[in-house]
Amino acid sequence: MLQELDEAPGGIRQIRDDVIRLGLAGAPHSLSGQLAIWAHENADWTALSELWMRYPPAIWSTMPQSAVRVFAQVPPEARREHPALSQAAAMTAALDPDRAGTFSEQAVRTLRQDGRLLHSGWASHRSLDAALRAGSIWMMAQRTMDGHPDPLDDAWATREAISVVIDRQTHAGNAPRSSAQTLFHAVSAITALLRGDLFQARSDCEQAVMLGRPGDIWALVGAAVEALVLSIAGNPRGVERAAEAYNAQAPACGAFADIAAPYLHLALAHTAVRVLDRERAEEALALAAALEEGSEFWSAYAWIRSMHDLTWRKPDFGLARLEAAVATNPSALKYATISDALAIRAKADLLCCAGRIHEAESLLKSGAESRLSDYLLVSEARMHLCGNDGAQAIRIAETGVHDPSIHAPARAHLHAIRSAGLLLDGAEEDAVAEALHEACVLCTEMSDVLPLVFIPAKLRSDLLARHDRLEHAAPCILDDVVVRERLNRVHDNLDAAPTVIHLTGREQLLLPLLATSDTVDAIARELQVSVNTLRKQVATLRHKFGAPTREAMIATAHELGLLAGR
Repeated sequence: MLQELDEAPGGIRQIRDDVIRLGLAGAPHSLSGQLAIWAHENADWTALSELWMRYPPAIWSTMPQSAVRVFAQVPPEARREHPALSQAAAMTAALDPDRAGTFSEQAVRTLRQDGRLLHSGWASHRSLDAALRAGSIWMMAQRTMDGHPDPLDDAWATREAISVVIDRQTHAGNAPRSSAQTLFHAVSAITALLRGDLFQARSDCEQAVMLGRPGDIWALVGAAVEALVLSIAGNPRGVERAAEAYNAQAPACGAFADIAAPYLHLALAHTAVRVLDRERAEEALALAAALEEGSEFWSAYAWIRSMHDLTWRKPDFGLARLEAAVATNPSALKYATISDALAIRAKADLLCCAGRIHEAESLLKSGAESRLSDYLLVSEARMHLCGNDGAQAIRIAETGVHDPSIHAPARAHLHAIRSAGLLLDGAEEDAVAEALHEACVLCTEMSDVLPLVFIPAKLRSDLLARHDRLEHAAPCILDDVVVRERLNRVHDNLDAAPTVIHLTGREQLLLPLLATSDTVDAIARELQVSVNTLRKQVATLRHKFGAPTREAMIATAHELGLLAGR
């Protein structure tokens, strides 16, 4: 019948308009593809936008390509006026089998591009739904915009402005559609997570899941990101519940579920690594690989993969993989995001375990002023433990073990490092046992044995022996036979005995000068000391390095990462 109407002579546009209106009022799914084609031919962008929002994504993913393709062919001015069509264009373009990259990459890249070009004026929309959708897409674009001191702060300012609009309009009895709110909360959740605000990220995820109807892509994103948030926060039962919500929602999203899947699989990989389930971890990492390149979460992926490498591979292998990932990501360590902090932490841990303590120290100093510096505390403490400086490892660990702002997984690592530091320094048995007990309690709550895996093997073996001599009033993860067997099979993750040289403040000033071609006389004048005094300081430095000449000392300093460049 529809085909006959399409071929009827005269007045066809009016007939189409009438049929589209009737279709919007209650057409079956089988007619939606033809209605979309007609709406596109008539340039009826309002109707096409309504059609996209009316039917679940899984319906569109099963339509003939001729029907789906119309959304990718909507002109920019129409996408600016109807932001839902930006969503539709991004999603349907990602269905193209000839696309470049994964579904997730293609969809997010297209949305960001539309955000930059079309939606910075989101607040000018008269429709609250349109403003909410446009503002959310603009927020996605802002997070990765070059030329801004802090893109995340810009995105968060937009988020706060949108929240004010929502509250004002809702109180006036003009609440936005749940689908527009779902998009907003999903984008907000990712932005909050990148800022390191896990509490806000989880809250936004829960809102997205609660408001989303069956088949809503962004409710699915909310569930997947919530699993990742809870994984980072050390809540394995929460990860399971978020995964259940994802699995309940995914079938109704059809092929579009691929946009959310990598976040869920990254969370599941993290959970598997924590209980040393290598097979499950590697399977999940493979499924999360879409985040490896071009994603804001590339370094979160690299961090979890580095945990895998520290547990079952050699540190140098993990370093090579991480540095390759950094080289292929233009945003690498560029913005002050949780991903950046996790990448710095991953590299510092790998450097420590490769015996390159001074390089790790320089790297951690570069992130010390970040608002996310708390995420680096574990690596800083571990660096001193790997360098056999138990007292400094204890001091740093104690700054975080009782700080409620430090997330539970980090506190578990700090308790374990503290217990190992006390053991290294020959502390009394009770002090070591108390610190080890605190680590065990948190590890058991989170189903996480990595805090003990990343302790040098000799110290770990001694700690486990002490653990087995203690009486436990409550169940402990180390009493789990499977986990214990896996832990016993983990090899020493320290590739080499580290060489650590402690320099005084004066020596830190002198060493770079000695790396130049300046003479001793010139350096003495620059430092305003006598030549004899400088010669004594140089002799002391050579002794610390075990170097017979100035040239040999400088070469060793380069190898240890104490001097920039080569």
